[in-house]
Amino acid sequence: MFSKEITVTNQVGLYARPATFFIQKANEYRSTLMVEKAERSVNAKSLLGVLSLGITKGSNIIISAEGPDEEEAVKNCGSREVFDNALKLFAESAMDKADEIERYLREEDWENYTIKVHALKSSARLIGALPLSEAAKHQEALGNAAKGNDT
Repeated sequence: MFSKEITVTNQVGLYARPATFFIQKANEYRSTLMVEKAERSVNAKSLLGVLSLGITKGSNIIISAEGPDEEEAVKNCGSREVFDNALKLFAESAMDKADEIERYLREEDWENYTIKVHALKSSARLIGALPLSEAAKHQEALGNAAKGNDT
């Protein structure tokens, strides 16, 4: 068995998208991987399990693995590579998402506009683009207000 204790530094902890990236990485390994927080341990390959730990920024967790690739698995799960993958996905989809948001704004499709801006808010927060996340939060509130005017 191989394990390592880490402090979560991601702005949002292991919530939704970061947890998904973490689990995808964990599933690349044959070893059994576990995540432990406050003496509670869950399967690192289970989204519900990882989310149930409530891992927030600053949380201390232990990642452990047992199996043929245990050391590599522990070293790479929660690594810089996981963050880099999230950043790459954000960058690759940014222009398409911006075009969608602008189209929904022009069409005054407040339902879809608000959904896309909410996703932008969350994704930007995930990668640490806090000013963009705050701007999207403001746009989301305006979209919600516009939806209210339609009823």
